[in-house]
Formats: sequence, structure tokens, C-alpha cells
Amino acid sequence: MINTIFYDEIINSSDLRKNQKRWFELAVNKPITVNYGRKQLAIVNREDLGNLYSAVSYLHMIVQVCDEFKDNGKSKTLIWANDLSDENRTQFQKELLTTALRACMTNKWDAVGELLEDWQATAEVENDPELAMLLTEEGNPSEYVSLEE
Repeated sequence: MINTIFYDEIINSSDLRKNQKRWFELAVNKPITVNYGRKQLAIVNREDLGNLYSAVSYLHMIVQVCDEFKDNGKSKTLIWANDLSDENRTQFQKELLTTALRACMTNKWDAVGELLEDWQATAEVENDPELAMLLTEEGNPSEYVSLEE
């Protein structure tokens, strides 16, 4: 067994067969690399792998959007973001970066998805004055319907 900078344990396939339970229990908390001939295979906690996939996907998209905003003020990646006012686009970018940093520390990537959905809804309202008017219109309490249990 050799510890590497990746914080995984490297073992050979025969050691995996002999001590399967031990290696699977360790793989819950950190990756196990199994040498299999000239190949190296990893046993990784599925939740950790899911978080890693989410991180890579979201961070790639975020860098791309920030680069697009920097280069020409418009996004090809998040087309709806182009409907935001300049002030809201700046606020969106700040919140996106802050939320991504927090997700990096907590592994709660759902927050990034929720933020994107909220800002997309904001962009849709900004792009549709009639919808904005309907959403800000006060209702008439006499038209409310009472729901009986």
C-alpha cells in the first residue's frame, strides 16, 4: 500500500480479493485504486463522485459564462442572462460566484441550480413587461376563493 498525493490507497487486485470487506469499507471515505494489470481502476463513493461531477459541470459553465460576460457582455451559454438589466446581470454574476464558492466548501451543488432557476425567472419577467405588470398587480380580496377542508 502506498499513499499518494490524491489521498487514495493503491492496492493490487489480489489484495482486493483477499481483503474485500476492508477495502470496500475504506472506499466509503476515500478512493481506493486497484492495479489491474497495466490499468488502474478506482473504487469511489458514489455520492463523492456525484458531487465531483456536479462541481466540474457547474464550474465549467460558470467560467464560460463569466468569460463571455467579460469579452462581450453577452452570454451564449446562458442566453436568458442577456435579458437581465446591466445591474441585475452584475448582481447575478456576483451571486453565481459566491454560491459556487460556497458549494465548493459544502458540496451542496443544488444551490447553484436553484440560483440559476431563480435568475432565469427574473430574466423572463424583465423581458416581458406584461408579465411583470401582472406579477406586481395587487389582487382584489373580494375575488379570492375560500378553500374549505
